[in-house]
Amino acid sequence: MKSAYIRLLQRKLAALGAYGGTIDGAAGPQTDAAVLAGIGALAQPVPAEFAGWSGEHRLIGFLQAYAASLGVDPGPLDGFWGPQTDYAASVLGERIATGTVLPFVDAGPLSATNPNGF
Repeated sequence: MKSAYIRLLQRKLAALGAYGGTIDGAAGPQTDAAVLAGIGALAQPVPAEFAGWSGEHRLIGFLQAYAASLGVDPGPLDGFWGPQTDYAASVLGERIATGTVLPFVDAGPLSATNPNGF
């Protein structure tokens, strides 16, 4: 997971009162303990086996739950980083940074010509 996403999660965990460490983008034992302590505050259903997942999977699961708590669909809360989680993470980062998410706009061709025959 990118350190920018880890910092985003550390800030959320700190805001929840679960993390008192440095916002450094490094997921260590303190971040992992905060994820276990803070996951319930997101009010999202988590799998019963969540506590038994690896630290990386729990961190991804926390990101998924955080996104879902803000109305961003990360797909199933499964602790795996796939295309839907990747999308949710980028939308979550944009929403936190700007307060809004711009709608998707499909870009058309730059010109009416098709030089490559696509």
